[in-house]
Amino acid sequence: LSPTHQEKKITLLKHVKTIQFHKDDENFFGGISSVTVDNKGNLLVYDYVQGKIFIFDNQYRFLKSFGRRGRGPGDMGFAGIGRRGNIANEKLNFVVGRGFLVADNVNGKILVFDAKGNLTDELKVECSGRKFFPLVDGKGNTFVPSISGGAVDVYGKNLSRLHTLLCSADMTRFFDFSPKKAWTVRILSKPSSNNVFYDFSVKGHFLIYLVHPSILYVLDTKEFEVLYQFPIRPKGALVDRENRIKLDEMKKQTKEYKELVKKIPKIKTNFFQYYALFPNFFVDKDDRRYFYLTNIIVTSNIEKVYKYSYKGDLVEVLTFKPEYGDYLNVREKRNGRFYGIGNNKIIILKRGTND
Repeated sequence: LSPTHQEKKITLLKHVKTIQFHKDDENFFGGISSVTVDNKGNLLVYDYVQGKIFIFDNQYRFLKSFGRRGRGPGDMGFAGIGRRGNIANEKLNFVVGRGFLVADNVNGKILVFDAKGNLTDELKVECSGRKFFPLVDGKGNTFVPSISGGAVDVYGKNLSRLHTLLCSADMTRFFDFSPKKAWTVRILSKPSSNNVFYDFSVKGHFLIYLVHPSILYVLDTKEFEVLYQFPIRPKGALVDRENRIKLDEMKKQTKEYKELVKKIPKIKTNFFQYYALFPNFFVDKDDRRYFYLTNIIVTSNIEKVYKYSYKGDLVEVLTFKPEYGDYLNVREKRNGRFYGIGNNKIIILKRGTND
């Protein structure tokens, strides 16, 4: 272990608010899949069951809901019948100067909304139906999981591919994880928002995190060349027996994975079971020098969020104790607060001392 991976500071997170929304028969949470917050504190929640987006103000008061399934302008996903039917599991993001971004992997586009829910733009993307994190830079270039043998593809406004990031023989197949089995991962697949995370860091730096084998790549934003890379192996994550077992499994499976890749496409199946040490990643929207990793494993009823600098230093470990029976997946940090999804509820945390 590198000296930078030793836990030196542990911070407790305090519960602020739980949003368990059911206003009437038209406005309620059916199944939350994503949440994001703008710089004024307005909260956007996507419900994949209904194909709706819910907006709350910075006091968490409900403002409105909007959205519908379809293929037309402003529509999200598509609910069909039989083998032709598919429903998008949209991802949300907020970019200053652009607005709220909604990734529609079924229709292959990014929808842009303002804080009042008005559609302001639609951007076509090449995603081949795979789930992706919606990201657009100041020039209007879009970033999606690669369909060209790399980790991430960068497209210009006219859908011309400008860059393929981390393009090498090692990027021919990616591990994916099954949401039905939480942290148990079972699929050998192509890059998607389940196994490749990416976002902008401080000026001039772009981050790509590969869930397996838990490595962060730091690239420059001019030519998108790799500046450096480092493995994520915090000592605290290995204290618990479950995580030690997971790491041992990852080492063994890396060897098996390389052998499988050599045989592709000769192998008859593309299924391969492994464990993801950190299946969640997000950049600190208040200070992009930092990013967070979560392992969604509860040990002794305590969950941890690991805070790293973009240079590879483990800065602190944030811990919280979910309510009894709750499962919490922290997704975003903005305006000094952490936003997570658990048991079809939005749970908001901040730094402090739990009672």
